[in-house]
Amino acid sequence: MKKLAALLLALMMLAAWSVCFAEEDGSAEDAGLTDSGELTDEEDAPEEPEDPDVPESPDASGEPDVSGGIAVGDWVLKPLDDGTAEILRYTGAAEEVAVPEELNGMAVSAIGKYAFYRCESMTAVTLPAGIVRLETGAFYNCTGLAGITIPDSVTEIPDRAFSGCQSMTSVVILSGVTAIGNWAFFGCLALPEIEIPSSVTGIGYFAFSHCAALARVTVPDGVAGIGSYAFAYCDELKKVVVPESVTEIGIDAFFNPDPKKELTVIGAEGSYAEKYCKEAGVLFETR
Repeated sequence: MKKLAALLLALMMLAAWSVCFAEEDGSAEDAGLTDSGELTDEEDAPEEPEDPDVPESPDASGEPDVSGGIAVGDWVLKPLDDGTAEILRYTGAAEEVAVPEELNGMAVSAIGKYAFYRCESMTAVTLPAGIVRLETGAFYNCTGLAGITIPDSVTEIPDRAFSGCQSMTSVVILSGVTAIGNWAFFGCLALPEIEIPSSVTGIGYFAFSHCAALARVTVPDGVAGIGSYAFAYCDELKKVVVPESVTEIGIDAFFNPDPKKELTVIGAEGSYAEKYCKEAGVLFETR
C-alpha cells in the first residue's frame, strides 16, 4: 500500500508540474509554432512573390486615374503642393516623346502611376532633369519603347515601371537611383544588357525576370539585397558577379528550369553568395 500511495503521489506531482510549466511557458501552438517547430504566424513567415503570369491592372477600367487632372495638349497633369506638377496621363500617339520641363507654368517633377500605360506607338521618350519621381507602372506595357535614360534626379525605379516593354534594347540608369523595384523590368524581352550603378542598394523581386535576351548584368558593390526571382528565366544570362556587399538573396533569384541554360554566380570565397548557392543548388565560381 505504501508503494502504491507513493506512486500515486508522484503522478499527481508530475501532473501539477506539467500544468504549471504550460501556463508559464505556453504551448507550441501559443508560441506560434507547429509540432515540428515551424512558424504558424503568417506575419512572421516570408512573403511569397506574386504570380508572374498575372500582372497587376492599373484599375478596373484599364486606364490610369486622371480624376481631378488638368488637360494641357497631349498631357493630363495634377498640381502638387510644392508648386510642381505630376503627369497623370499622356494622351498623344507620337513615336518620339519628350516630357516637357514645364506645363501650365509648373515644373514637371513626377510621372504618375501608369501615366504611359500601353502607349504602344511610342518608341523613344526623354525625361527632363527636373523629374524626381516615377510612380508604379509609369511605362508599363509600352511595347514599342526601345530605350530610355533615367536621370540622376530620380532616386528609385518603382514597381513595374518598365514591365512588359518588350522592344526595349537600351536602359541607362544614372547614379541617383538607389533602389530597383519589384517587376521593374519584368518581361523586357529584347534587353541585352544592364549596368546597375553603384548607388543602388537593393534589387526587387522579379526585377529582371523573363528578360530573355539579357546576357550581361553588372551588380555593383554596395547592393545589399537581391529579391526572389530577380534574374529568373533569363535564358541568355550565363554568369552574374555578386559582390561581397550582398547579404540577402531571395528564393530562386537565378532560376531557370532548363538545365542547359543554368547560370553561374561568381563571387568571393566565404561570401554570402557562396553560402546561398550551396544551399540553393546554384553553380558558384570563386573569382
